[in-house]
Amino acid sequence: MRHDAERFASRTFFCLLALIGGCSSGNGHLLGDGSTDRPSDGGSVGGADGGTNEGTVGGMDGGMDVLVDQGSDSADSVLSSAEQVCQAAIAGQCRRRATCQGVSLDSCLASAALCPDYYFSGASNRTVAGVMDCLAAIDQLTCTDVALGLLPACLVGGTRPMGAGCAYGSQCASGTCSGGLTKCGVCTTVNGAGAACDTAPCSAGTFCHRTAHTCVAGNAILHNSQGQACDLSANPVVGCVGDLLCVPMSSGATAGQCTPAPQSGPCASVDGLLLCAPGLECNLDGTCRPPGGCGTTTCDATAYCKTADGGTSCSPKPVDGEACGSGATYLGPCAAPDSCVASPSGIGFICAVLGKRGDVCDATRGCEFPEICAAGHCAGIGALTCPG
Repeated sequence: MRHDAERFASRTFFCLLALIGGCSSGNGHLLGDGSTDRPSDGGSVGGADGGTNEGTVGGMDGGMDVLVDQGSDSADSVLSSAEQVCQAAIAGQCRRRATCQGVSLDSCLASAALCPDYYFSGASNRTVAGVMDCLAAIDQLTCTDVALGLLPACLVGGTRPMGAGCAYGSQCASGTCSGGLTKCGVCTTVNGAGAACDTAPCSAGTFCHRTAHTCVAGNAILHNSQGQACDLSANPVVGCVGDLLCVPMSSGATAGQCTPAPQSGPCASVDGLLLCAPGLECNLDGTCRPPGGCGTTTCDATAYCKTADGGTSCSPKPVDGEACGSGATYLGPCAAPDSCVASPSGIGFICAVLGKRGDVCDATRGCEFPEICAAGHCAGIGALTCPG
């Protein structure tokens, strides 16, 4: 759905937050915008291109069957239910982000590997029943809600106060943890309705108004139908129902029209993204095509679409040790299993294999999500590595 050459701009979605666990401000696996509860966007941490898993969104079911067994009181059944409900909440948020923002569904779902602790660790106030009751509200988020970073108020925070150590936002009373799922963090603050949102994100159930810069209750948003006017910077905000996008009438404008994501023809330009209907992506020529499209041809999994001399062509993805990612020119995503990470020289990005659990790590070699670098080795993020 999203322009495969998002290449030319920094990935504002690289949110290791977690639509799911609670907001982690910082470089996260679901939006790095400081919202309160988001899943991750990429399958690897610290990369310039979101890891090796990029491209179009596949099956919109997330490839995950989430069934909750309520027929047994055994400890195994309770654990299974907690894990599945956590996964269901993540999958619901990822589906909405994939539909509304073109996020790679597979990469976003990487956060589900942290379940059930991501939602139900010892410091969390969330319950299996409470999150189950919240699933419908997640599924009903409109594309306007997603664009504004609005999440249901039923995704409650935890017990730890501001400044306490945390691994997940769900452990914090505020619902926000500064670690962004790439490292241990501390619980940070959020603001409620009516408070300024210039320096702190807004609490679940509210969003940061784009021009007033204050937190506003989600129920203040107006949702119009297809063909009607919209403006996500208006006061009150005028958005769109369901999967409709608020597509500006001209470049730089905020006022637009509620429009379905295009099935063909020009891509929709929304909030700096070039979007198409599910199952399609924006070709470099600015039109919606099947995945891998590059001008009049299609690139296979070993290549990316490169622009040069005013034209496009399929070019081999860079491999281990080669330059990658965004810069003066887009150098492409890395060939698997490498990820595009900051160069040890501090200049640009290179392809490198990230460490697995137990591997040595340091400032020049990171760990493969969902591992973090702790005491010089890749380890699972959680209560043991990130105590309160």
